[in-house]
Amino acid sequence: MKTLETMKEEIFRFRCSRCRSKFEMTKQEREENDWEYGEHKKGGRYDYPHNPVDHFYCPVCGKVETMDRQSIHRYFIMDSGREVQDY
Repeated sequence: MKTLETMKEEIFRFRCSRCRSKFEMTKQEREENDWEYGEHKKGGRYDYPHNPVDHFYCPVCGKVETMDRQSIHRYFIMDSGREVQDY
C-alpha cells in the first residue's frame, strides 16, 4: 500500500450573517475565536472552547456578529494542494 495524499492543514470558510462577506480561518484561529467569543466567558461552565452560536468579530461590520450557519464549511488542504470539503 502507498500513501497518495496526506492532510496538511484544516481551514474553515464562512460568511457574516449580517454583511455576507466571506472569511477564512485556520483551525487554530477558529479555536482562539471560540475562546474569545464563546459561552465559557459568560458562565464559566466549560474547560474548552464552546461557541455554539458561532460568534466572531467581523472587520467589515466592525462588531461581533454570527457566522451564517448555511455557509460554514470545513476544508482539509492536502499536501497535493487539493481541498476536500467536509461539511
